[in-house]
Amino acid sequence: MVTKRAYVDTPYGQMHYRHAGEGSPLLLLHQTATSSEFFEPLIPYLAKSYRVLAPDTPGFGMSDRPPHQFSVADYARCFVDFMDATSVPKASIFGHHTGATFACELAGAYPEKVDKLVFHGTPYWEDLAQGPLARAHRMEFGEDGHHLMVVWEGLRASLERSGSMRSLTDDPWKLLHKEATWKFMAGDRWHEAYEAMAQYDIMARLSLIQAPTLVASCEHDGLLGTVEPVAARLKRARTHVGPGGSLLLTYEDPEALARLILDFLADPGV
Repeated sequence: MVTKRAYVDTPYGQMHYRHAGEGSPLLLLHQTATSSEFFEPLIPYLAKSYRVLAPDTPGFGMSDRPPHQFSVADYARCFVDFMDATSVPKASIFGHHTGATFACELAGAYPEKVDKLVFHGTPYWEDLAQGPLARAHRMEFGEDGHHLMVVWEGLRASLERSGSMRSLTDDPWKLLHKEATWKFMAGDRWHEAYEAMAQYDIMARLSLIQAPTLVASCEHDGLLGTVEPVAARLKRARTHVGPGGSLLLTYEDPEALARLILDFLADPGV
């Protein structure tokens, strides 16, 4: 199954996306500060059954930057505009980390647009000082290029804490380079999605969701502890915690992740 790439025009600029397959639409929303490339290993498994579309969040990957700093509601509106531009009246959505936050708002504010939901690693912190805002330092450029090592060391430490460096089957340094490159491309505004999440009351918005939802994570994901509190706020929810795995599960075991998504979409059971 060949994954293709394209652009669509939206009111906020061009959005780049990857797509493959035919049938009912399935939207994949990535974490910050990567891009839809994060889903490259996963898409071929899902595209056997669905029309898969994976957009780059505005300001990340190869999508245009937003005209101003966006709120979570603004990002959700962008994905609705993306759906309209790609002739998708309604879709199931898989949201990973930041993408789960955007999927939550999209489902709560535009219920007519969402069929089923899968959250994988849902950002929620009781203490925002321990959450994304605390880590969302602006990128400070210097003549000596010190910011390059700051980004590299930050990503390396994060991957080592999560166990990703040990569980990846491919060269972890190549993957780290890839993730760092996307962050460099986002540049001095990479932190904006984190700041939007830090101002977003996700627990209040979860109760608005009507769609059946799978709240999932895996053993070494830093957001494992949010599975139960998030699911408790939803009207129709199941939970799943996979053995092993980290926030980079799309690279570690894309087949298992695809099976989890496809099984739920076929029979939500809630």
